[in-house]
Amino acid sequence: MLEKIYNWFVGLAFSQYMKNRPFIGNKHHQLPNGEQVEYIEFYGDPRDLFAQYIWKRIIISEWVFKNYSENAQDVVIAHELGHKKTPAYMSIPLIIVLLLSAIVGLIFAPLVFLYLVFSLLSHQITINIFVFLVFGIFLWEVILLLIFMPASWALEGYAEFYAINVVGIDAYKRYLIEWKQKRNIIKKSRVELIRILVSYPPRSLILWVHSKLSKSK
Repeated sequence: MLEKIYNWFVGLAFSQYMKNRPFIGNKHHQLPNGEQVEYIEFYGDPRDLFAQYIWKRIIISEWVFKNYSENAQDVVIAHELGHKKTPAYMSIPLIIVLLLSAIVGLIFAPLVFLYLVFSLLSHQITINIFVFLVFGIFLWEVILLLIFMPASWALEGYAEFYAINVVGIDAYKRYLIEWKQKRNIIKKSRVELIRILVSYPPRSLILWVHSKLSKSK
């Protein structure tokens, strides 16, 4: 019964997530290691979404297949498959951040806002209290960021290493060259660039760690 409820919730959440991303259809892709991957291809703006593993499904924009080589497609799909195969315990820090953010955003932030409004209206707030509250919110955001960033880097890094193991390091490097050549096609805002920096480890770091791990074997 609980499994049915969970699957219904996942299906509902996924349908809402894909509401403005029209389906093309369910498709299969064979990776260089022979593994068959099922994914959902959809129409969409690559600035909105390129590829993702979300709600137990791999989704890929049709833009990937129209603008990237088969080698690059292998890397993108293998990366998302890596997310699917990521150990559950690696997601715990990220889940904690999301829960804490939800608690702060839904409970504490409105209470602090109401307190400030009533205090200002009654002229009972001092500059010290105001600075303390602002500093407290800033410190809390920094703490969440310090948890989120390494957690996200670990998850994305795991998926990248999985992709490297599937396609091989030479094919992965060819993908990086192609990605650098075509990344200017999709113009990113400054906010998006900051989000990418916080969420994804640099590819140079991935290559450096991989080289160190390869030498230690």
